[in-house]
Amino acid sequence: MAVAAVPVGVDVETVPGAGLVRDVAGALHPRERAEPDALPAAARPAAFARCWTRKEAALKASGTGLARGAAEPYAGTAARPARIPGLHLVDLPPLDGHLAALALLSPPETA
Repeated sequence: MAVAAVPVGVDVETVPGAGLVRDVAGALHPRERAEPDALPAAARPAAFARCWTRKEAALKASGTGLARGAAEPYAGTAARPARIPGLHLVDLPPLDGHLAALALLSPPETA
């Protein structure tokens, strides 16, 4: 659970098995589908889980949810989340085979 003065999204996922990664990866942004291919097979499920938790947290914070699919926004699979305009996205510390991310909707800047 997360509480903030701006819209917030959080997601926690168990690192999935390779079969689930193959089944769901096609829904991701094209770069997010390609990035794990550069990794050893054993590292791909964690990369997928990092990406998925980031994406779900971002979609929750923006109020969009998965109704429009999981291709956008690009959240990335690398060690650091991709920058998403209008959001502050961070990975939370891993715990017991689970990964998590938190997204805060950035308030509009005033001049």
